[in-house]
Amino acid sequence: MADTRVLIVHDDSSYVDQLKQALETALPGVEVMSALSAPRALGIVAQVTPSVIVVDAELVGVDGYSLTQQLKADIKTSAVPIVILSLSPNESTALKARQAGASAHLSASGSVEPVVSKIAALAASDASGTSGQSAVPSSPATARPAQAPSTQPAAVPRPPGQMPAGAAAGGPSMRDDAPVPLQSVATSAGAAVSERPVVVPPGYGGAQI
Repeated sequence: MADTRVLIVHDDSSYVDQLKQALETALPGVEVMSALSAPRALGIVAQVTPSVIVVDAELVGVDGYSLTQQLKADIKTSAVPIVILSLSPNESTALKARQAGASAHLSASGSVEPVVSKIAALAASDASGTSGQSAVPSSPATARPAQAPSTQPAAVPRPPGQMPAGAAAGGPSMRDDAPVPLQSVATSAGAAVSERPVVVPPGYGGAQI
C-alpha cells in the first residue's frame, strides 16, 4: 500500500520483526518504522506523520496508554488512528484504551494476523479521509428579535358618505372609504366614556365636533 507509514512502538524486537514482515507481505509498499520507547516514538512523529501507530500497552517508563494520550493531544497526530496491544486484554484495559483515544485494542499474544488486518483497515480509512473525523455542530440559527406590538390605535371602516369626526362641512374632501380612528368621547368632567367613532350626520353644518 503506497504512501502508508506504520509506526510500531514496542520494546520486544522479535515481535516488531514478526509484525513488520507480516505487514510488508499484506501491504506491498508499506513503510514500517519502529521505536523501543515512548520518547523515541515522539521523536519520530516530530519528523514524519504515520498513517497508523501501533503501541505496546506495557511499555517501560511511559506506558502505551499515556503515550496514546500524548499523541492525541498533539495536533499533528491527533487524527492518526492508534492500535494499543496488550498481553492480557480485558474489559478494564479496553476501557483504558478507549479513554486514551485508541481506535482499537488487540492482543499482543498469538498470531499477528488480527493486528495486520486492523492496521490495513485503518490505513485504508486514513487514505480515504474518513478516520479521525469528528462531528461539528452546526451553529444554531440566529434568533430574530421579536417585534414590539404596534401602539397605533385601531381604525374602523367609515360608511360611504359619512364625514370623519372633527371634520367641518365643506372642508377638504376625503375618501368615502377612508378608515376613521377610534377616539375617546369626553364628558363634561373630562372622563373618557367609550372609545368609538363619532358620527356626523350628512349635511351637518360647519360646526366642529
